[in-house]
Amino acid sequence: MTMSKERLEAVASGRNYTVSTGDIEKMARELLERRERDKQEPVAYMVGGYTLLHAHDPKVDEYLNRATPLYAAPPAPDIGDVRVGRLPTMNQDEYPGLGDWWVQLRIGEDSEEVLARVYGATPQEANNRAEALACRAAALNQTHAKQPASNGGQS
Repeated sequence: MTMSKERLEAVASGRNYTVSTGDIEKMARELLERRERDKQEPVAYMVGGYTLLHAHDPKVDEYLNRATPLYAAPPAPDIGDVRVGRLPTMNQDEYPGLGDWWVQLRIGEDSEEVLARVYGATPQEANNRAEALACRAAALNQTHAKQPASNGGQS
């Protein structure tokens, strides 16, 4: 898990904020992950929006000034601790296809944290669905964070 933006700003500003060992560990892990991502090299290049060149293609140098580098997908985010359980009393007639295994996880940071329970026919299926949900939540969070603030339609 990473620290919330507000907590990081409090630490960086030097305001009266006590940094716990856990916070230091979180910051160090996040910094190491970012450094690892930053040293990634492109796996391919998109030229003109329609031509894809492998990174080791000899033609890449010809188009490098107008090519967009493409990188491998980042690793799936750590979904933290999850609880796996079984609901043997679930009525399959009322909830067909839901499955009687569940995985419970927390998504988000601090006050924005959401508790989710994901179901599956087997523990592995429930866990796979939970990981997919966590990845989607992380992707949506990154997309939301990158969008500029709206000016309410006024110029």
